[in-house]
Amino acid sequence: TGGGVKLASIVAVNTTLAACSGGVFAMAWNAFWTGRNMVEPMVTGLLAGLVGVCAPCDVISQWEAIVVGVGSAFLAVSTLRLMERAKIDDPCAAVAIHASGGLWGVISVGFFARPELCT
Repeated sequence: TGGGVKLASIVAVNTTLAACSGGVFAMAWNAFWTGRNMVEPMVTGLLAGLVGVCAPCDVISQWEAIVVGVGSAFLAVSTLRLMERAKIDDPCAAVAIHASGGLWGVISVGFFARPELCT
């Protein structure tokens, strides 16, 4: 199949790792700052991890996918809190998730892309 199965497995693993690491980080970060566990920050981090890893998912290794997921989650949760303080209404956190997570994902390609995986 020309390496398509191997590429698909790399993409699937990296996407899963980024989403899970983003969700766990956001939940831990929120528990640290607020003292309680909530579902909303976890889902925000999970979705931000998914958005952030879309750009580099086929050219990074597994540990880098975790870094991308955590970075996306941190930026999304921080952006959401900043928007709340600025009294900007974003009820489903779409701007925070897609803008900050997506921006970090595009930037992370330049940081983490491995030349041997870029074909």
